[in-house]
Parts: sequence; structure tokens; C-alpha cells
Amino acid sequence: MSIPDADGAAATVGRSEGYWLSRSDFIWSHPSDDLDVLGALSFPREWPKSYSSEGLKSLIGKRGKIPAKRVAVAGVPTAEQLDKLRKVLESCRPLQSFHNAELAAQLGGLHVVRGWAIFERRGDWARGVVGTAGALCRFFVGRFLTW
Repeated sequence: MSIPDADGAAATVGRSEGYWLSRSDFIWSHPSDDLDVLGALSFPREWPKSYSSEGLKSLIGKRGKIPAKRVAVAGVPTAEQLDKLRKVLESCRPLQSFHNAELAAQLGGLHVVRGWAIFERRGDWARGVVGTAGALCRFFVGRFLTW
């Protein structure tokens, strides 16, 4: 699969325009900015208890890197929403959340939401890291999305 440009054709370096992933699309709860080692991501374990973890507080707490005024969990789409999306899905482009959201609003009559999706980083690389409270750390990453 190739990354599509703004017109849906394969992107060409130096010529194509579109909305691309960049380092500014991600915020980490720990010192890192290496997209190459992003690793496996999941919904935060033990939600909503994980909201009080040191790692998540450092990301979206009152004094966090992206302080949240409101935190919500997006649920499974309703049957009515899925029905509206059927015609939109044929025109969706991989990795183009802004384009896809605008298309869903235009064709499906759905609202566009812009904000941070929060994921927990998973895997062996995080084991054994101790936080300031003496407990093992859990690491989180925020990704700016339009959906």
C-alpha cells in the first residue's frame, strides 16, 4: 500500500501535497520522539483507573503536556451511524484522517471531531522502568486526529 496524495494517487516525494504524519502529530508521556520505535499501541489498560497513573497524568493531567479539559471514551458506532458511513467508506484514504472525516461530514451528515487520541504503549521495551513514586511506569502517547 502506498501513501496517497491529496488526490488519492500514490504520493511522490517533492511533488505531492496532502496531510501527512509528522512528529508534531504525537506527544509522549516520557522522553521520546522516535516514530520508528512507536511500537504496539492499545487503549489504556484498566480504564478509568489508569487515568490516575503517573504516565497518563504527565500527558493529559492539569499540568500535563496536553492538559485535558474533558476526557471521553468513544464508543462503538450505532447502527444508524454505520448506515450513514457505508457510502463514505468507499472513498476513504489510508492514513488521511482529516480527509476521511471531512468526507464523512459531507456525505454522511456526521460531525467532525478534532482532538487527541490517547494510547498506551505496550511491549517489552517498557518493562523495568521505575517512575518517581517508585512504581513501574506505564507509557502513553497522544496522537492528534480528526475523525
